Amino acid sequence: PSSVAYNFTVSGTVPDGPPSINVGTILRKTHGSLMIVTWLFALPFGMYVARFRDSMGVGKHSGLQGPPMWWRIHRVLQYIGVVLMIGAIVAIFIKSGMMTQAYLAGTYSKGIHEIVGIVSFALTLSQPV
Repeated sequence: PSSVAYNFTVSGTVPDGPPSINVGTILRKTHGSLMIVTWLFALPFGMYVARFRDSMGVGKHSGLQGPPMWWRIHRVLQYIGVVLMIGAIVAIFIKSGMMTQAYLAGTYSKGIHEIVGIVSFALTLSQPV
């Protein structure tokens, strides 16, 4: 077994590793990938199941104990979406650090993407309440 120490700094490279591995790039791509899966697949499909449960044939009790099948599918997909979103937010905060005015001014969107993302995240978490 080899013992290689990894330094997961904001945008550093992995010491003693291949020079092409950049932790910041990996975290940014992880953030984007998780958000794509969350917003384009998990959450919309969960809403679709809830909205069209009768036409999909999962609206009534299927003889199973507990809630109807549509609710089970909807709940699992929404939980998966929220967990993936939390992972994406954690990844981007590890990469970016604190979002100061100077940081936001230096981004491509001048902070609009970051602010809309944080508001969307907060609204998503507060939605079940």
